[in-house]
Amino acid sequence: MRAFAERHRLRVRRDEAGEPVIPGRDGLIYEYGSGRLAVMVLDLTPRRWGHIRRQCVAGGMEVLQDGDAEGSLIFDPGDDVQALLAIRAAHIRRRRVVSEATRQRLRRMSAERAGRPLEQGFPAAESSRSTSDVSEAA
Repeated sequence: MRAFAERHRLRVRRDEAGEPVIPGRDGLIYEYGSGRLAVMVLDLTPRRWGHIRRQCVAGGMEVLQDGDAEGSLIFDPGDDVQALLAIRAAHIRRRRVVSEATRQRLRRMSAERAGRPLEQGFPAAESSRSTSDVSEAA
């Protein structure tokens, strides 16, 4: 599960039973036996579930549970097509990949907004004009 999540830049959480899951907006991915994963898709319309089910079956996934507007499908985590279909079906957001330059820029902007200097020696943000200065200039 962790290797799958790292390869696809996904976040692993623990459910209420303490099991690792990858949550999404419309469902979640969970472990199903040895070396296999399953995607559970919930809270859809019957038409949308039928569309997702047909796409996933065409991609080689196996239907585990088939409800009116929800269901579960088993897939091979090593198959990139099936993995992409599962991620899309559950509407799982991927983690952002940020370069070191962007990370430093974001840290500097955050520190400037908070009005405190960073450890690397970046100066704190100074307001150039107050609201009273603006009204006097007008």
